[in-house]
Amino acid sequence: MEFDSSGKNKAILVIAWLLCAEIALAKPLSEVSEKMSQLLAASQVKKKEISATVVLMDAGKKVKLWSLNEKTLRVPASVTKILTAGAVLDQFSTTHQFVTRLFVKPQDKKGAILSGDLYLKGGGDPSFVSEKMWFLVNELRRSGIKKVQGDLVVDDTLFDRDLYPGRRQGRVDRAYDAPISAMSFNWNSVNVFVRASSKNQSVNVTIDPPNDYIELKNLAKTTTKNRLSVSRKRLKNHDVITVSGTKKVNSEESVSYKSISYPSLWTGYNLKTFLQQQGIDVAGKIKVGKVPPEAEEVAVSKSKPLSLIVADLMKFSNNYVAEMLTKQLSLETAAVGNLEGGMKKIRQFFSSIVGEKSNFRLENSSGLTTLNKMTTEQITQVLVELLGRFDLSAEFVNSLPIAGVDGTLKNRMRGTRAEEWVRAKTGLLSGVAGLAGYAGRRDGVVVSFAFIYNGKHGDEWKAKQLFDRWAIELAR
Repeated sequence: MEFDSSGKNKAILVIAWLLCAEIALAKPLSEVSEKMSQLLAASQVKKKEISATVVLMDAGKKVKLWSLNEKTLRVPASVTKILTAGAVLDQFSTTHQFVTRLFVKPQDKKGAILSGDLYLKGGGDPSFVSEKMWFLVNELRRSGIKKVQGDLVVDDTLFDRDLYPGRRQGRVDRAYDAPISAMSFNWNSVNVFVRASSKNQSVNVTIDPPNDYIELKNLAKTTTKNRLSVSRKRLKNHDVITVSGTKKVNSEESVSYKSISYPSLWTGYNLKTFLQQQGIDVAGKIKVGKVPPEAEEVAVSKSKPLSLIVADLMKFSNNYVAEMLTKQLSLETAAVGNLEGGMKKIRQFFSSIVGEKSNFRLENSSGLTTLNKMTTEQITQVLVELLGRFDLSAEFVNSLPIAGVDGTLKNRMRGTRAEEWVRAKTGLLSGVAGLAGYAGRRDGVVVSFAFIYNGKHGDEWKAKQLFDRWAIELAR
């Protein structure tokens, strides 16, 4: 074909090519609605208990492929964390870091001896774990201090004292219900390892990390069956871990994850242990207090970048991280981190996308409540917005669990065409299941979807199976 100087033939050729591509693309996409409906009909899930929205962006326009009850308000469970992650990435730089510090009064430092107190100031770092504690302690050791004659004072005043912000009533000892504090450590949870390697009557129990905050009661015995029970009880200023029941000899080591009750004391006791392991003795007690104005910084530990903290939040659906970050959001306008200020920021972020007059309810940023209500249409609006934000889209998409690979989707959709091609946030409560995120297609199209089930307790697994089948269908 020859092209004239005006380029009309070239333009016609390009248009024709685009039309052919659109027709080729439209055909498989047009089958989505029919297939989704067939999969729903074949499941044991009632239509009225399901909401779903499936959309894609085509030439800058949002195209709805399929929907069901998409304007019905539903309890989203941990799918809520999509909004939390979006609001956090929107407010902070993806490289932002939170800081934990050690202070001393200048007049108390006399060579290797600290005659007064050592102060630990919490910066609300959700990623302050053993490695960061070691870094902090090593920096203090390099300052020359070998002995603390005073107390170890923990300052948690950056946040308010609401340890379980906005959660449903009733506490449990599981790690997912860990308390929130500006000075927290190891996700405010303790690991309890149990093994029985010989035929004597004792069972070996290891608390990790080892510390004096936890009182251990080991009542377990060896036998031919595994009937083990691990529980945590709160006392006045520490927790008691009780291991009872039986453990089969030479059976695989088991581990339980338990929340702790007093984050500041928990962190303080662990700091004391870490100091002792580095040859720094603390003579005094562990107390909760405030860093005095005249104190000077002697050691500092920075968190990992915010983008990686958000990945912890999303990959493992970590309620603790969600609520820590929510209180951090509030500090832009508040002197003390609090839930309501942070939730206001998340609501504003949500409203800016779905519309100021949209109907929804947001009370908790982790989704650990039945009070949150939103629609699948609204959720996909957020997903489309985040995917289109060049400044944060890579970090957000990277934070999502990958089907068959990691996080809460590690064991789902394995061996299917959705493996590695679906990235989505899960949600699960009693009578609630959710899945929302992106399905990549071999033709280069990225589909945004949101599925939520609100129904009978015990039937969540049926909804999860249906959602997986839907996601597999989208990932062509």
